Amino acid sequence: MKESSRRVAVRRIASRRGFTASLSRLRDPLAVGYGLWTVTDRKGKRVSAPDGWTLEQVEQWIADQERATDGTEDH
Repeated sequence: MKESSRRVAVRRIASRRGFTASLSRLRDPLAVGYGLWTVTDRKGKRVSAPDGWTLEQVEQWIADQERATDGTEDH
């Protein structure tokens, strides 16, 4: 899947789960946080790491959330 498609999918899935996934607005590739994502809940509380997550980390977090709600979490 193309990265742009993955971005759209992450945003949509997060939204359906009651979260907002947003990509950093930084445009300097050398800046801390460039290309990283922030995930927040409905109240605006950040659930991602303080500096943000990579797209892969957001996808993994969503998958973990889905497993937890489906009751198929590995122990």
